Amino acid sequence: EKKYCHVWWRVYEKARAVYQNPWAEFHLEKLPAKLAKRHRYDALTKKWSDDITIVKIEDRPFARGGLRECFRMKKLSQQPNRPHIHCLGWKNANNYVAKRSLYSSQNLNEESEIKAQVEIQQKCAIIAQAFDALKPPKSVTIVDCFMIQILPHALSPKSEYFFL
Repeated sequence: EKKYCHVWWRVYEKARAVYQNPWAEFHLEKLPAKLAKRHRYDALTKKWSDDITIVKIEDRPFARGGLRECFRMKKLSQQPNRPHIHCLGWKNANNYVAKRSLYSSQNLNEESEIKAQVEIQQKCAIIAQAFDALKPPKSVTIVDCFMIQILPHALSPKSEYFFL
């Protein structure tokens, strides 16, 4: 196992050298960092879990459909226990498209509505895995999703919710 470590490391370094961030021109790394809570749903246990993270998200949407608007966002995978969160490796942070509902239904608030969407997608992922176990000619992949809650801060006294 150890003898292949250096080979994998070289492959990783080569891949990293040729990778071009498709959002580099938008300079998301220059946006202010925001403290957020990531809410994940486990469809097998039917339980929610959350953790604290840091995001940088555009103020204005880059696309809008009939039901949602979309924002470019970067999220750090590290926990925000460092004092200098604005100086962390934002250029290499993962890119996400954060979606926010344009209209909340009459019966649900924005948080409940997004949680319902996450639950449905995670349940569909389990069904897709069971389907793929039957070895169909074409497999189905459901992308993992979660909800981001940007926590209240001095410039925005209420939480914002996004579906990813």
